[in-house]
Amino acid sequence: IDKKILKQVLRNNCIKYSESNFNILQKWILFSFISLYDGVSILEVKNLALYISKNMYLFCNSNDEQFHKQLGELVDHKHLYTDGDALRVTHDSDYIDYVDIYENSLIKKIFSKHVYEFLLSEETIYNRDELICKHSRIAEIPDWQKINFEYGKHLYEQKKFYEAHKLFMNIYDRSYNLGEQNYLLIALNEYENGYYNTCLSILEKIDLNNSEDSFDKFSYFFNYGKCIYNNNGKIDLALEKLNESLNYVNKNDERYYIVQNYLHMLLIEIPGGYKKSKTIFYEIKDECEHKFPIIWANTMRGCHNFIADSDEAINILNRAEKILLNPLEKWYIKNTEGFINIRNGNLDNALKIFKDSYDNIRKI
Repeated sequence: IDKKILKQVLRNNCIKYSESNFNILQKWILFSFISLYDGVSILEVKNLALYISKNMYLFCNSNDEQFHKQLGELVDHKHLYTDGDALRVTHDSDYIDYVDIYENSLIKKIFSKHVYEFLLSEETIYNRDELICKHSRIAEIPDWQKINFEYGKHLYEQKKFYEAHKLFMNIYDRSYNLGEQNYLLIALNEYENGYYNTCLSILEKIDLNNSEDSFDKFSYFFNYGKCIYNNNGKIDLALEKLNESLNYVNKNDERYYIVQNYLHMLLIEIPGGYKKSKTIFYEIKDECEHKFPIIWANTMRGCHNFIADSDEAINILNRAEKILLNPLEKWYIKNTEGFINIRNGNLDNALKIFKDSYDNIRKI
């Protein structure tokens, strides 16, 4: 074992690699590997490495023969290992060390620039779009923020909210102006991830006076209200924003009833709000079962608060459950049956319903 590495083991009880542990050609291979991903094919690493050697003076004397020779040494010393035709790290901690070496390297920016250019012409590499975003950011390619935002938007539309979050947070708070509508989209993505504090922070910075004509004010106020409630429970302020959203939607629109459903759920929580909540509940009950069945079914989840006749309430819940496709929403409906059983004195049955609901909701 190398003396430097032995000293590190004795001092830290583990091996921590640094740039000095590798010669220039080994770094050429390691950086090419790190620039792609763990498990990448050896051929793809070699193709990138040879592309780098043609475009970076530091590696201009590198060639196919040297690639295989130096790769063999990295494998022999267990810095990397081959898994069929794939290249992998021996330990996760090694991968972290290699990334740190790359991140702290003076050539990181120019290396990533060439990786970015290489990826533009290689359409079959796994996670290509994500890698393009990463290396455009590291290399500070012109309009890298736009490149990252557009892919983040694509991920948002696919409901891959956490993946989109990682891209958006690299852009947010930079000097690059994305426009108010795009900042709204980033806020909505943070809401979907449950990052309500960040969502509120972004919404608070959106300047409505500077917004585009196409700016979605309904979505802005509606989600602002929801986020306020979920973040700090300030119902009065949440109600103010939700009511404001109604100014930007037609009463015949599905979104009108989405807001109304949310309003009725909040109003029942505040003193003096029950009567208005009940009025909204019956408006949705009477008008939406066939017009907007999903909204109707989710609103009926609260029927035990307003319908005294237990048979009528159970009948409504059964109809609602048949409409809903989302398993989570179905179990919320079942959970409401528990409250009706409590009201009727069927405590054992209520307990069973609550337990079944809890066990199934927890799994989803």
